[in-house]
Amino acid sequence: MWHAPGPGGGPRQGLGLDVGARGSPLAKSRYLDMSSVDYRGDIVGSDVANALLARIQDPTLEPRRKLIEPALIVRGTTARFSG
Repeated sequence: MWHAPGPGGGPRQGLGLDVGARGSPLAKSRYLDMSSVDYRGDIVGSDVANALLARIQDPTLEPRRKLIEPALIVRGTTARFSG
């Protein structure tokens, strides 16, 4: 997410533009046809809920890590590689 600079150059709170991430409607617009990244929020949310329920049932479970690969949604702003 892009944030407009605030005082002192840091990000301004509450003002952002979600372009090109998670297949946002703006990225899908036929006028922009912008490539975007799907961070697989549906899978992340499901896995987090299942892990939480498992820890509630058995608090002695060891923490674990899982890598969920993001997916590139290729649209008109992605150039073809010629090499």
